[in-house]
This record gives sequence, structure tokens and C-alpha cells, in this order.
Amino acid sequence: MDFSGAEETNASAFLNKSPLTREQAALWFHHIAAPESVAYNLAGAVVIPGDTDLEALQRAFRWLAERHPMLRTSFTDQHGEPVQRIHPSIEVAFQYEDASGWNSAQLDKAQAFETFRLFDMEQGTVWRVVVFQQAPISIRENDSNGRPQDHLILLTLHHLIGNLWSIAIILPEIAALYWEETTGVPASLKPLRTSYADHVNKELGRMTGPQAGIRSRGAVPKAGGRGNPPLPVGDGFHPIPHMWWNK
Repeated sequence: MDFSGAEETNASAFLNKSPLTREQAALWFHHIAAPESVAYNLAGAVVIPGDTDLEALQRAFRWLAERHPMLRTSFTDQHGEPVQRIHPSIEVAFQYEDASGWNSAQLDKAQAFETFRLFDMEQGTVWRVVVFQQAPISIRENDSNGRPQDHLILLTLHHLIGNLWSIAIILPEIAALYWEETTGVPASLKPLRTSYADHVNKELGRMTGPQAGIRSRGAVPKAGGRGNPPLPVGDGFHPIPHMWWNK
């Protein structure tokens, strides 16, 4: 498995820091104003069989972080301006919880706690994985000892690095990477041709290029709706569907 070229995408080759997009900057300023807020924590949960090789699964998440620079990104202020830093490698926040003796209410409480636990934006990763082992979930019958057989994976990330589209991308890729870890069959994931850093640079070009003034004037029409041209449909600074855009 080789993702050594994963970051070498157009303008973002070997990039280790970049400004934030307008959408990210808005989220960052919300974080600065309300550092205890968890309003932008996003989570998704998946049930997996009890015989899953959890060590192989953890390795698969490490490969995922190597593949996607946004999963190796932290955020900070530099000279009064927010920046995002892409690290060469990270330690994936992957932990286990023994849920074999829990009831469903205890599982719900634990999921809520992990979902709304604060991230360390500057020093830590802004995503994490928790595996609730033998969780009380009604997918399969309990084993001969009356214990649940399946596990529940909870993936939580901050909106600064992704959204629900991102989670939808992660899940099938993790399945493919896990399959490679356990069978040796290559995951055959498509190379990433662009990255979020490319999107950042494109947005900066639009904001500082020749058309920036036109967009700025067009954003606030004169009274009566005359005088300034409207913003072109489909143009402007719209967020892309997910943080790991690959078109």
C-alpha cells in the first residue's frame, strides 16, 4: 500500500500550511469566540461484526490518514491570521471501550459523550475513532454466554476538516483498506488528483484576481436592483461537497 503521492496534487504539492477558506474561517472564528462549543462536531456510527480484526482496522485508519491530508491537519493563529497545517504524519486517535456489560441507555450516553467531547484544534487531531466492543445493539443474537457479538464504531470529526459527505467517503475507503490489511488484496483506491489545499488556492485566486472587484460590487446591488451586475449563477465562493474533492 503506497500513498506516497497522495499530497502531490497540483498547487498543493508538499504544502504544509495554507490559509483557510471563507467557510473554514467562519468556523474558526466561532471556535475562538466560543472555545467550549461543540456545535460543529459531526459523528457517524457503524456496526461491525464481533470477529473484526480491530488491529487491522486501526491500521486501515492510519492508511486513511496518510491518504487524505485533511485528516492530518491542525489549526492555529499565525500573526493574527488563522492557518491550517498539514502534518507529514499523525497518531490516529483510536480507542476501545468495553461495552459488553452495558445497556442501551449507557451506550447512548457514551456515544453522546464522545460525540460532544472537545477537540484540541492546535495540538491534537480534529477527528477520532472509538470502538465500543460488544455493544448492546440489536443486530445479531447474543452469543452462548448471553453477550452481544457485534461492535459499534463511532467516528467523530470537526466541521473544519469535513462534513457528512466526508464521512460517506471515509466508510467505503476504510472497508477497502481493511480488506487489504486482512487479505492482501490491493484496495485499488483511485489516486487523489486534487486536494482541499487546491480548493483553498482557487478561492484565494478568485478573491484576489481581476474579477474580485466585480464580485464584491455585485454582492450588494444598488437600491432598485440596477447598476451592478448580479453574481453569475454557479460562480462565487461556494463550498465544495466534501473536503477531499477528487474530480
